[in-house]
Amino acid sequence: MDIRRIEENDEDSVHLVLEGSLDRLQRLEQLFKSGQLKEILGITVDDVQLTLPVKEQAVVPTEVLVNLSQWLQNVVNDIWKTVQEVLDEQRLELILGSRSVSSNAMLKAQQVVLGMSPNSHSLALVVAVSQKPNQEMDICLQVHPIGSKNLPYSLKFVAIDTISAKTIVEDQAGNYREWIQLNLNGKPGEEFNIKIELGDASVTQNFII
Repeated sequence: MDIRRIEENDEDSVHLVLEGSLDRLQRLEQLFKSGQLKEILGITVDDVQLTLPVKEQAVVPTEVLVNLSQWLQNVVNDIWKTVQEVLDEQRLELILGSRSVSSNAMLKAQQVVLGMSPNSHSLALVVAVSQKPNQEMDICLQVHPIGSKNLPYSLKFVAIDTISAKTIVEDQAGNYREWIQLNLNGKPGEEFNIKIELGDASVTQNFII
């Protein structure tokens, strides 16, 4: 990560413009929101804002097929983090307290940036996987806001069968929704994808059970 330029706004503040990989910049933003980032180069940090290139609409590796069976064997790609790393401890307690997620589930999250700067929305895709006695898996998928309490009103969350291309289940944020959720179950080898949509912007993530 490099300092691209330094802008002196007034006698009491300095604007640092940093340039680097999106993953590192998102991590910097998250550290600030969690209260862990208090200064850079001896300068007190009052605010951190992530600005994406104009053409960048979303951050989710749509070409990656996420194998949920491997998650239960603790084989998880590095792009998936703990909920505390993407959101915070309070949001984790909210997720577990809702009883939507089993206490023994493998729980992972990934940050998604939806829309174009300066009107982009930072979201977290949370996935919980647990094994059922009949070899099927329970899968709970949630979308949470990052940096705000509620989701955008028109945000849609859809699960689609990969083979038939038919919608399995969907949810929409509406008024004052702190998260939206899809519940699925399936057998190893079955594939599905999820789509998060807001206006003309959307992201897709592919899964195999």
